[in-house]
Amino acid sequence: MTWLTLLTEEGRKQEGHYFSLIKDLTLWGYFSSEVGCTQALRFNPIPGRFEGCIPYNNEPAWAG
Repeated sequence: MTWLTLLTEEGRKQEGHYFSLIKDLTLWGYFSSEVGCTQALRFNPIPGRFEGCIPYNNEPAWAG
């Protein structure tokens, strides 16, 4: 196992573990940034109508 895998598993066992907190904050920071929203996710600044239940086609997720 790799070092990061071991830390991730250890963090899941223990609530408030430093690695889980840092990992969660890093992911949140990236995906809420302009680069994360526009390059990693699909971004539509003016969305159309609300479609609450649509089939998932294994495509990239939307940012909003």
